Amino acid sequence: MTFTKITNYPSRKSFSFKLSLLILSLFLSCSQKFPEGKIFDLVILLKLLPKTPVATSNTPQTTTPTTTTTPTTTPTTTPTTTPTTPTVNTNKYIFLTATHNGNFGGITGADTYCQSQKTASFASLAGDATEYKAFIVAGTTRQACSTANCAGGIAENIDWVLKPNTDYYRLDGTTDTKVFATNSSGIVNFGEGSSLLVAIDSSGSTNWWTGLANDWTFYSACTGNNWSFATGLASKGVGASVTNTSIDTGSLSTCSLNFKLLCVRQ
Repeated sequence: MTFTKITNYPSRKSFSFKLSLLILSLFLSCSQKFPEGKIFDLVILLKLLPKTPVATSNTPQTTTPTTTTTPTTTPTTTPTTTPTTPTVNTNKYIFLTATHNGNFGGITGADTYCQSQKTASFASLAGDATEYKAFIVAGTTRQACSTANCAGGIAENIDWVLKPNTDYYRLDGTTDTKVFATNSSGIVNFGEGSSLLVAIDSSGSTNWWTGLANDWTFYSACTGNNWSFATGLASKGVGASVTNTSIDTGSLSTCSLNFKLLCVRQ
């Protein structure tokens, strides 16, 4: 169905003119005067009048959309806990083993003896057992110095167990006691007046195999000079000393005797 929009409405003058003509026609054509002022005549007159069309608005209705507000949820932040990194004790420790004759089965055997002693008797010391080696020399297999007090510097070290410019400790109960500090050649230069800070062992009757002379050069290490026999002679250090007698007493001992080993953490 098609609707036609009425756009032309009769003007007020045209409407009045038509109304006048209608009243005049009725007046002339009726047998009675019209209108006579009766209500009935007025009703008839209103019925005869053309109806004025009501203008319809073409303006579309505007619908305002309803906005729904979504509540904002603030995320809960869980505090981050940074794990504590355990402190690693990197101190270099020394300890003396139980006594043993001069036959260790070579340098490697002496190191193994230190490691077994660490596990059995010094478990509280920092470091794995495999980090410990024996403080002994044997010809050029393990060497501290080839000249007195390493005149040629650290280049003279061969598989040496002391590191240059390093502090060494013994564990007294729960206390770390600093025993000595090495120089740039990895030794304590007794020839220049240096000494240990404290004795390696407080007892003057305690001895340990070394194979060293008192200037850190090689002296003697039993038959074959390799710590593989319980025969021959070898040098040793002594307790209750902070001088060069801590590495060489000045006299050799038969390798059938039982002395200790000094073990050092690498």
